[in-house]
Amino acid sequence: MSHGYGLSVTRCSWRNAYATIGAFGIARPVSFLRVEAAAPGERALETQVCRELLGMLESVVAAEGTGKLAAIPGYRVSGKTGTAWKATAGGYSTDRYMAVFAGVAPASEPRLAAVVVIDEPSAGCTWADRSRLPYFPG
Repeated sequence: MSHGYGLSVTRCSWRNAYATIGAFGIARPVSFLRVEAAAPGERALETQVCRELLGMLESVVAAEGTGKLAAIPGYRVSGKTGTAWKATAGGYSTDRYMAVFAGVAPASEPRLAAVVVIDEPSAGCTWADRSRLPYFPG
């Protein structure tokens, strides 16, 4: 959902990608255990690229952004929203979709990376009207 149709990424892998950006380019292994210090990692992205990405992603959570509901008072949040039609036999649904927000906080020195996926949201949770989606199944 984050990179377009026809590509599958687990939520854990997706969260780890955002954690790498939040660690200013250092990719670390996923762990479900509490640790006292960060695990050793390796550089996957340049620090400056990550700082620029965090700045761009912070605008998504601003008052005029698509992710303004992910704003947390007192914290700078960086993230990305997405909406994707759900896959069905032979194509994509035109009336069922998934909404997602992935990001890090606080944006200045990230300590948390998260991915939130809402399967078939309702009550106006996304801008999933057809005029705004980038792909229309035929």
